Amino acid sequence: MPRAVSSSRQLQKALETETERPQPGTVSPYEHHIFLRFPPKQYPDAGLGSWWPKIVERTPEFLQAFGAVAAHRKQIEGVVRISAFENADLSSHSQIRPGKCDAMLFPSGMWVKGLDQEALPGVIAAVVSQPTDDNPDFTPPPLKKSVQSAARSTPPLSLFVCTHGSRDCRCGTIGDKLVRRLDSLIAERDLEASIAVFRCSHIGGHKYAGNVLVYGGVSPCDGDWYGGVTAEAAEGFLDALTHADISGHGGVSEATLRPLWRGRMGLSKDEQLQAFESGTLPEDDLEDGDDWEYVEEDGDNKLNGETQSSGQAQSKAIPLAEVSQQVFQEHAGQSGLEDVDTSASDKSQAGTSTFSDLELTSSSDSESSESGADHRKH
Repeated sequence: MPRAVSSSRQLQKALETETERPQPGTVSPYEHHIFLRFPPKQYPDAGLGSWWPKIVERTPEFLQAFGAVAAHRKQIEGVVRISAFENADLSSHSQIRPGKCDAMLFPSGMWVKGLDQEALPGVIAAVVSQPTDDNPDFTPPPLKKSVQSAARSTPPLSLFVCTHGSRDCRCGTIGDKLVRRLDSLIAERDLEASIAVFRCSHIGGHKYAGNVLVYGGVSPCDGDWYGGVTAEAAEGFLDALTHADISGHGGVSEATLRPLWRGRMGLSKDEQLQAFESGTLPEDDLEDGDDWEYVEEDGDNKLNGETQSSGQAQSKAIPLAEVSQQVFQEHAGQSGLEDVDTSASDKSQAGTSTFSDLELTSSSDSESSESGADHRKH
């Protein structure tokens, strides 16, 4: 037997041995998720599935984002998670020019492409900061007109698969196969206008690879985390997502998705466990969150720069400090990086019963990209 084949089989056997069945209550609580995409660079420690270095959070672009969150920490309710993302097809990563970046922000559902990197802090401040109990009269800074013109709505259903191979080979190997298979299935079914799959950096839980995050206000699975999803199970997983009962409770109430469910954005670990046990989400989580108002223009969904607050309950103030290094250290605790040396749309539309029944539209220039952040050790 050729040595390469033997080594490959040994790796696959090791992966099967070292992965575990996903467990509910394994998502660290957070209320906001920012995905960032930058021009690719050459890193000596880059691994399978992405070009990111092992600790992508140490890159200057990420430290800038952490600093923006820290500067407005008093006006941010809840934890902000920041991840890297890339296209499912890595060959298209050259579309980003030097000095530019793409940003996707949830739960607002805002996607800005070709953003000047120096403008990123302003976007984060405008979208994530909000009036708080301590400062109820606070008004978020407005978005610049150039940013408004570049902003689009995120895809109706966005899937983020961890493929951060330089962080852990399980995510790089299992995640890479999974994202390719999902991307292929979406194309085969002509669902590109409704669903997009992206690669993302480490999100935590290598042993549960492949890990998938789901975002999309029109889906009952909005904010759900899933683990143990493989390329072989991709078709059934996608079917379950697209046929989920629109008036249901997402992964905790869907038979196919329930065994894969790890948790959900906006829920504490206790709430995740309670939701899994009961098969229902808390009532507060079923309410609409903050929405960006979009207007149709030339066939695209464009942002008009105004927000509509729903008063959705948020949790404690974000635990980020003033300087970027302190911000990174605290983010590391939320993302499972404790082992790293840090010194260096409506869910209940009438007449529809499942996600696939909805009439979904997306930006005409939507591209398949992915992001996320992962850690190395459990």
